[in-house]
Amino acid sequence: MNERNDLTFKESKILNGMVIILVMTLIYSAVPEWQVERFIFNVAVATVLTIIIFYTWQKTAYKKRHFSILSYCFILHTAICTAQPIIVHFWSEESPVWVYLTVVWIAGFVITHSMKEGLFQAFSNAHENRFSIYFHLFLSICLYASPIFVMISGLREVDQAIAFGSLSYLFSIIAQITLPAFLKHPRDIKEDSLSQT
Repeated sequence: MNERNDLTFKESKILNGMVIILVMTLIYSAVPEWQVERFIFNVAVATVLTIIIFYTWQKTAYKKRHFSILSYCFILHTAICTAQPIIVHFWSEESPVWVYLTVVWIAGFVITHSMKEGLFQAFSNAHENRFSIYFHLFLSICLYASPIFVMISGLREVDQAIAFGSLSYLFSIIAQITLPAFLKHPRDIKEDSLSQT
């Protein structure tokens, strides 16, 4: 298969990505309740990411690079949207917890992107290095602990909102951790594989 980017618009999967991003924008602008300001913010984010996707499709030389950027933008948008319910809940309660959660999310974004190479190795060389083992162990614990957290959260409406928001925020963090792996250029991947042979 030719690796050069000769993708048509249909083959680029841009339309599919745009539909998914639009649906996510609408859903998470209404959770836990509809907010015009949040909808405008989510639309702005979606617009910027869509422009990046179009630009990548037009300018990148490799098919894999286009699809990796497409995946990056989709997952970034998902991570931003799924972090919102718990932050909005505490913000509406005038609790300072929303500030803490926002700072943690932004700090996590910066830290994970500074660890881009290590995270890429964690995904591409699973169980071959210590970082990879610890990383996959952390993901497994999060995924198994989430249902237990929901079950013990209680049945009151406030608890349900916090439980859903917390689970959504946890999903956002996990999605955020995967982001830097999509930024590795195919050319660098090929060079790494050649150097290992």
